[in-house]
This record gives sequence, structure tokens and C-alpha cells, in this order.
Amino acid sequence: MVLIQNTGLLEAGDGLRGTASRMGAPLLLLVTCRGYAKARSVGIDPSRGEVDRDVLVRNDLDSIAHMTEATLRAWGIPFQYLRDPSDLTPIEEAFTQARKDERPVAVLIDASFAETGS
Repeated sequence: MVLIQNTGLLEAGDGLRGTASRMGAPLLLLVTCRGYAKARSVGIDPSRGEVDRDVLVRNDLDSIAHMTEATLRAWGIPFQYLRDPSDLTPIEEAFTQARKDERPVAVLIDASFAETGS
């Protein structure tokens, strides 16, 4: 299991692709979602998958929030969300999937959902 911020996840990309994915390592990635709360505060939901230039170049937003999920999809890493800290089901399911499929699986810890009440 690895606990990593989404910025570090992108930095670790080659290691995930070249080692964990190719070797079939059942790796559970717990990924914190930097930038999600700020994006939602201006009416943009990063989990909708919309990555466009206008959003990426905004000085008031952290572009990593809009690249996290698209990057996981591009790397072929399945993911789900942990939005309620009292419900650890997504972690259990991701761990089971990682072991069954012998591959990395991510859980995005989206604390901004709890903060905004969305």
C-alpha cells in the first residue's frame, strides 16, 4: 500500500508503469486529491473528467486536480473514490481488486466532498 498526494502520483508514473503494472504487483494506492476543494469552490468538479486548456492555465487553480483521473485512465489504473471517511468500503474493494487482478488500483481520497457537503 502507498499513501501519496496526486502530485507525487504523477511524479511516480514511470515507476508505476514500468515496475508495478508490468510486474503485476497488487498495489493499493491511496491518493489524496490536492486542488479538488479549490476547483469545486469556483464551480468546477475535477471528477467530471473535463480537462481543457482554459482550466489548466488558470492561476487560481491547481491543474493537478484536473489531470489526476485522466492520468490514471491513461495508465490503465482503475480507481474509485473515498468520499466518506466513515465508509472504508472503497479501500476494501480496491485492495481486493488489486490482489485479484495483480495490478495497481487507486482510491482517490476526496476530502473536499466532505468539506463542501456535496
